Amino acid sequence: MRLAILALFCAGVLSACGGGDDSGDMNASEIQISMGRDAFRRACGACHMAAENGRNMVGPNLYDMIGREAGSLDGFSYSKALRSETFKWDERRMSLWIENPDALVTGHRMKSYTPVRDPAQRDAIIAYLASLAPAEAPETTAN
Repeated sequence: MRLAILALFCAGVLSACGGGDDSGDMNASEIQISMGRDAFRRACGACHMAAENGRNMVGPNLYDMIGREAGSLDGFSYSKALRSETFKWDERRMSLWIENPDALVTGHRMKSYTPVRDPAQRDAIIAYLASLAPAEAPETTAN
């Protein structure tokens, strides 16, 4: 959270001074998503892709992750422990997983992962992942 507040403050100062990049045109949510994308790349990007129609790597593609049933992405070979889970990924479970996978599911295969201890970093990563979902199809009406 402190990191998000600092980013908002810096964006506001740069915007007021007329300097910096276009981050003054970004709202708080967009800034957090941008920070989350960067944090995701550092903490998760070596093993995971998060792109529509992206491929699985060492870990599964995390595009459209929030709301997905654990261990259910077609084409990825999950651990028996994760396949046997019955929950759907939500923000709370993602935060627990990113902080300490063993606390959520024992027997997973993410043993070389370095947990993200900073809650602001976890929140930013989750905001980024939550932003990666297919656009809702507009409702159609019969004529």
